[in-house]
Amino acid sequence: MNNLDLNIPPQPDSNDWKSTISRIVNCVIPVVLPFLPFAAGWFGTRIWKATETSETSRTLEERVAVVEKQLNDRRRISEDVSFERHHKLQEHVSDLEKQLNDRRRISENVSFERHRTLQEHDSDVHKHFNGTQRKLQEQISQLKEEQATVKGDSSERYRKLQEQLSDLEKQLNDRRRIRENVASEHHRELREQIANLEKHLNKLFVDLKEQNDAHANYLKKRRDYEQRVLVEEEKNLQAILLDMEETERKMRKRQDIYCSRLKSKSDRDRIEKDLLNSARRQPYDKEYSFSEGMQNILDEEQGDTHCGDSYFGNGRRMWKWLNEIKAQAHIKKHERIYKKMCEWEKENTF
Repeated sequence: MNNLDLNIPPQPDSNDWKSTISRIVNCVIPVVLPFLPFAAGWFGTRIWKATETSETSRTLEERVAVVEKQLNDRRRISEDVSFERHHKLQEHVSDLEKQLNDRRRISENVSFERHRTLQEHDSDVHKHFNGTQRKLQEQISQLKEEQATVKGDSSERYRKLQEQLSDLEKQLNDRRRIRENVASEHHRELREQIANLEKHLNKLFVDLKEQNDAHANYLKKRRDYEQRVLVEEEKNLQAILLDMEETERKMRKRQDIYCSRLKSKSDRDRIEKDLLNSARRQPYDKEYSFSEGMQNILDEEQGDTHCGDSYFGNGRRMWKWLNEIKAQAHIKKHERIYKKMCEWEKENTF
């Protein structure tokens, strides 16, 4: 009663199906993987010529994926059904063993009369258990038959899958030969294009170097001419400023005589005459209206009649006029430099 010999066959090992699928995958992957790099190169360089090939390959791959999915679904259903039934049978057997053990404990503790009744009940239980065991064995046999059927179907599907893979390998070989032919032609065209581009690039480099040399020569000439113009105009400006200093000295002396009651007017007239003659002789007289401005400053009635507290405080309008002449000299300098540079650029275009 303690050790029940149920003769229950072991549960089917699900690893058999996993190993079967693994072998199928291991057979498929080595066949397909060697062609994947060629397919990647083909689709990358001549994708517009390989549209029909890619659609055919995807169709075959989808058919392979569908077959593998059907095999996995059938295997998973078989495993689930077998495991669920086996689990229920084990639970049923465990319940029966528990009932028998309970009856055994009761038979040891009750009286002899009850013991005989319990033995009769145990006999009924044994009969029920034997009947249940036979049913379980029948169900297990049925499961084995179903597993054999599934294995037979799997073998047939695997054979069809092998045929499909063989056809796929042939088609891939054909596509590979076509791709290699097209790739060699494409590589030749690319080499020709690269050679033409290199020639064009070398020509551009030569033209660019010539343009750079010409531009550098142009900039050097422009800098040299600009330097000469700057030196010349600066020299002219310094000459004008020296004249302005001499004029300022004479005008200060004239204004001092004008504001003094003790000094002779003839000295003032002599200085004014000298200032006017000097203004008329200057080459920039017309450009700055130098003599005309001098005449206005020295005029007896409308000229500069301001007298200050000291020698350097005399005069007001004349100093303002001299500062304006100096400012105009600086402005004219830059205007002449700009004009000369524009004329030079027109004559020496790059």
